[in-house]
Amino acid sequence: MKLPFNWKMIGALAGVIGPIIFCIVTAVAMFIRPDPYFFWEHSFSSTGLLVSGGTPSPMNYILFNVACITVAICTVPFWFAIRTLFSETTFVRTTSLLGTILGLAAAPFLCGVSIISADPLTSNLHWLMTTSFFLLLSTTILIYSLAIAVDNDYHWTYAIPGLIISGICYAYAVGLLVPGLEFLATNAIQKVAVYGLVLWSEFQAVKLIREFK
Repeated sequence: MKLPFNWKMIGALAGVIGPIIFCIVTAVAMFIRPDPYFFWEHSFSSTGLLVSGGTPSPMNYILFNVACITVAICTVPFWFAIRTLFSETTFVRTTSLLGTILGLAAAPFLCGVSIISADPLTSNLHWLMTTSFFLLLSTTILIYSLAIAVDNDYHWTYAIPGLIISGICYAYAVGLLVPGLEFLATNAIQKVAVYGLVLWSEFQAVKLIREFK
């Protein structure tokens, strides 16, 4: 049965809109935080604290939830849509299927990152959500980069940005997990990792839009 709308285009647009909303809303949250927010010194999670600098900050918590949950929802149609570009060989189809499954699995953890705030009482569970999200999404980007590298519809060089971004995300996750490697999990590296993911999503989503027109 043919659907009365182009669901692939919806997925492509979601891949563009979700990250943009995240960037805008988190920027607002940084600005309105009760105590000063230093971009390279504070994490994204610190924009969503219930108490910031000893002052209740419920609006920050709400904004961070809006940002993360919106992106998580937008990734669902995006991962289904991007998979349709990879059908050339069995290896590419299987690889993209695995990437989509892991990408979808990362979405609930992204919601958990914001719902379970980094406040002291819930910081351990917040750490678990953050680490799980980065590991799952890093693997997703890595797998799709491998699919891009061998797919004839892409030049192999298009896989390089994804490999670099997934490597940065893996490094950040390892820094969260392994004692002694905390220097890999600085808030500056987190910023580079997250904005790298945003750029990767935007690039892939724009390609999808061109394909589905």
